[in-house]
Parts: sequence; C-alpha cells; structure tokens
Amino acid sequence: MNACSVEVVSSDDLVKTLFRKKNKYFARKLRAFRRNSIWISYQREKLAKKYPDYYVAIRKQRIIAKDKKLSSVISKVREIKNNEDVVIDFIGKKRHKFIL
Repeated sequence: MNACSVEVVSSDDLVKTLFRKKNKYFARKLRAFRRNSIWISYQREKLAKKYPDYYVAIRKQRIIAKDKKLSSVISKVREIKNNEDVVIDFIGKKRHKFIL
C-alpha cells in the first residue's frame, strides 16, 4: 500500500499564494467563485422555494441560468465569456442533514 500525503489549504491561503506568485487573474477568479458559493449558502432556503429541484448557475451573486437539466445549464454557461467564476449548484426541495 502506498502512503499519500495531502495538504489541506484554505481558499484564503490559496488566494494569498496566487497573488504572491503573480497569478492575480486566478486569485480574482477564485475570490469571485468563493463569493458566489457563499451567496448560494445564504440564499439556499429562498432558492429552494423558488427553484425546487433545479440546477442554478450563479455569477456575481445573481442567477444567470436555471433548469431541471444540468446539461441545459452548462450549455448556457458555456455561452458566457470568462465563465470561470460561475458556480453551478443543485437546489433540492428537501434539506439534507449529514452526520460527520
């Protein structure tokens, strides 16, 4: 059996590293992606009432595409230039609880 080590890095640390290494473009995209992810978390209940069992694509904290089919949402996102910061998430009717 091979041993494998994995380093866990926070997104804040990754952004700082990217800026230090002059990868500001990627750092900006990562920050935007994170903002969109956080926005979805805070809006999940509202989104679940409005778009139950839909896939939604979020950019700049706004819904840019929604559909019951993931492939349709992906197609719409691909039409957008600079779509690296788009977050796609499934908004289920039911809330799931996980025991970790």
